[in-house]
Amino acid sequence: MTEDAARRKVVVLYLSRPDDSLHTHEGTTLVAVADAIARLKHYRFAGRWDESHRQSGCIFFVPDETLLAPEARQLGIGSSDDLLGGVVPYSFVRTKAITHSLVGGNAERPEGWSDVFAGRIRDVVLPGYTAFSVRDAEHAAAVLLTDGCVRVKKSLAAGGQGQQRFQTSAELTAALEKLPADELREYGLVLETDLADVAALSIG
Repeated sequence: MTEDAARRKVVVLYLSRPDDSLHTHEGTTLVAVADAIARLKHYRFAGRWDESHRQSGCIFFVPDETLLAPEARQLGIGSSDDLLGGVVPYSFVRTKAITHSLVGGNAERPEGWSDVFAGRIRDVVLPGYTAFSVRDAEHAAAVLLTDGCVRVKKSLAAGGQGQQRFQTSAELTAALEKLPADELREYGLVLETDLADVAALSIG
């Protein structure tokens, strides 16, 4: 490979968040991963993606979140050889919403919804449901509250953020009134049995 050909092969960051997110722990880790991939592939690490990179001979993307299929196509991503991460057909698939089934056969669901994955992992996750409407969230909470408190998680949140613990249906109903309807309809809400006195073990 000539030096010029090597220079045209690049690894780039593809960010859904502002540049200052790179100064967080998560952002610093993402940069380190992208730089390591560039060295392993003998590519040049070119920083954040911009349109000028389309002139490169080969681009490997390191995104900060799972990409939607139309976005991946627009970037020219055609296979796992083009990125670190995944590509999904619907917004809710890249969230924790897929970890639980719906509360019933008549529950509201977005286009593309499938209970298959949730069914397969049911034995390794907490008892819970995913809801895409206030009605279904209240129904799910009523079922779960018979066994104790309920923890509700916003599907888009991560790192323990966007979570609330409820002891009664009335508390949940009050909280749901503050949740944007379009967010609930598109991404869903996760409701799980709340655990007390938990010791969390983490690697990394």
